[in-house]
Amino acid sequence: MPRKKNRKKSLVWMEYYKYCLLSSLVVWVIWTLPKFQQFSSSSVVSSSSSSSSSSSSPVQETKLTKNKNPDVNATPSLFNCESQYGKCRYFYPSQFLATDPETNSNGPGSDYYTIYERFMTLKEKGELWKNMPRVGSPTFSYNEERINPITGIPFCRHNVTFVHVHKAGGTTIMTSFKNRRTFHHMKRNPLYNSREWRPNMRLNDAYLRTVTKYKPTPEDWEASDHVLFAFMRDPISRFISSIGQAMGATGSSNNKIGKVLQRVCIPNPDYTPEKARHVIQCVLDYIQEHGYEIELHFTPQAIEMAFATQMHPVPVSVFQFEDSYKDVISEMGIDPERKERDGSKSGYRKQEVLTKMSVEDYTQDLKRQVCELYKVDVIMAHTLGWPFESCAEFISL
Repeated sequence: MPRKKNRKKSLVWMEYYKYCLLSSLVVWVIWTLPKFQQFSSSSVVSSSSSSSSSSSSPVQETKLTKNKNPDVNATPSLFNCESQYGKCRYFYPSQFLATDPETNSNGPGSDYYTIYERFMTLKEKGELWKNMPRVGSPTFSYNEERINPITGIPFCRHNVTFVHVHKAGGTTIMTSFKNRRTFHHMKRNPLYNSREWRPNMRLNDAYLRTVTKYKPTPEDWEASDHVLFAFMRDPISRFISSIGQAMGATGSSNNKIGKVLQRVCIPNPDYTPEKARHVIQCVLDYIQEHGYEIELHFTPQAIEMAFATQMHPVPVSVFQFEDSYKDVISEMGIDPERKERDGSKSGYRKQEVLTKMSVEDYTQDLKRQVCELYKVDVIMAHTLGWPFESCAEFISL
């Protein structure tokens, strides 16, 4: 009897792996098909015949298997960073911002640790991000009992905790808890809310005690194990989005600083490229004078990750926003075309110049200033092996 029972259990796990593999293949095909079509339509036709014997195209190798160790037993999830399926890389904020005068073993971003310290000091006084959205890191738990509505395949079993880097598609994920057809359990993990501040208030760090790298197989997961993940966005496009949000867009209308920025930086609400450039320069000058902390959405991405991890020695699985966002939310069962906050829609932002403003309005000098303002993020991206091309000519590392 025990032998038959074990055999039955093995067959169940085999079926589960098959489902997970099919799910991964569906997401992989959706992601690679446009890139493959673009590649195959290029002038490199002659080389296609010589590469037909390989298991994947050059584009696929770059995106999926670079610096990966193929493992047939690995769970086929994009969150499985160190497998051939993963599209993320581990980032340790505590190591990146580390400062150790005694050993002189400073992290790559140690020069910016004072920003983190300033944020924490303001938090302890209840003065950080006043009248702005609450900050939290919800944990979503998935298992094979539910079918992914996007792929039609059962979910893989794992627990993932979202580190909300603002203006990188976070609201779409944060509001996905309304769709309970996907995850089988969700825990909110609130971090900070200035409206609920009280003396000696500590950030909730209970969820950090069980952070782990991705587990090799589904049966390795304990109920409390979870992976932190975040998206990293190009600072040039993110800053445009941050300006529109900080100036009182939907969800930030009570932040007070938005009205100040509108009064100081928008003498005329109509859009022209020149007026957009004036707004960008004005906001840059205001942040330089008053600090990132004037508005939540201006916070550097590396600092947001450090704030969420509170400098605990835990990894964050970082994805490239431009390259992986739709694939990741598809694996989470979220419609990849869903966009909870769209700054280009009429009425979302307060003024026409904010609605129509885009990266096309940048001058080279404005790009340089944004890259220098967010140099800590440029350094972070460089350490992950994903340098921002938009800042390459302005920041040499």
